[in-house]
Amino acid sequence: MERDKGQGEQGKLVLVIEDSAAQRALLRRSLSEAGYRVLEAQSAAAAQRKALHLSPDAVLLGWELRDAEGPDVLRRWKAHPEMQWIPVLMLTSHRDPAKIHEALECGAVDYLHKPPDELELRARIGNAVRIKALHDELRRLASRDPLTGLLNRRVLMDRLNDEVARCRRYGRDLSLAIVDIDHFKRVNDTHGHDVGDLVLTQVANYLAHRLREVDTIARYGGEEFVLVLPETAIATARLAVERLRIGTADERWGKPSAPMQLTFSAGLSCFVAALTTDPNSILKLADIALYRAKHEGRNRVECAE
Repeated sequence: MERDKGQGEQGKLVLVIEDSAAQRALLRRSLSEAGYRVLEAQSAAAAQRKALHLSPDAVLLGWELRDAEGPDVLRRWKAHPEMQWIPVLMLTSHRDPAKIHEALECGAVDYLHKPPDELELRARIGNAVRIKALHDELRRLASRDPLTGLLNRRVLMDRLNDEVARCRRYGRDLSLAIVDIDHFKRVNDTHGHDVGDLVLTQVANYLAHRLREVDTIARYGGEEFVLVLPETAIATARLAVERLRIGTADERWGKPSAPMQLTFSAGLSCFVAALTTDPNSILKLADIALYRAKHEGRNRVECAE
């Protein structure tokens, strides 16, 4: 069935990079009528700032710009970790197959000749947008724990490395907590693994929804979660994790027909430039503090010494 005019990939953002005002107007009209949001740029420098800030769903890139040529822009973008996944269509007046080959070799997902046919433009942009959606979903799946939906251990270490580098550079505070559900084996043994999985998901959601946007939470393994708390001294972090601990003990978990109480233990550590700049060392210190919390009776928060 033919898609109604104006429905398009509703609301998707297309960045048009073209130095010709007439060409930009033509592209803007056609894409807007198809339901896309359109952002314009006349130069490569301005386009890169906009792309980094807004992460468009597709880019139409003119071959000849005021400050660069399209293939050179493409090469830079494809080497940038935040921009390499944005699908770029080269907009060119060149008919030489060698030029088209160059554009595709540089990383363009497609190309269009100037002036583009309206139906062809919409079809090719639609394909690019769907490629972006697929890449985004694959990246999301690769970064998430399949049970809880939290970040996985690999992404956690990337985030922690970034935060530690920021602390080293600017001398800011950073705290980290490892949270471990107490006696979780009993949940599985008594209620079954399906209830155990439900409890893990519930606790993950509970913790995630009570952290700040700047914080990171990840599933570390089994019934353990790691909280990365930027711009937070360890004393403040301890208060925050204590509130989470008390709240967890007050909640009821599992199935409504058979609710249960849970507690957790936590170990805390922090970044101290004079002592450690190694993310693994920060995790190890938190793990030692967690072991002490478990050894001293559970349902408590301990800080690394």
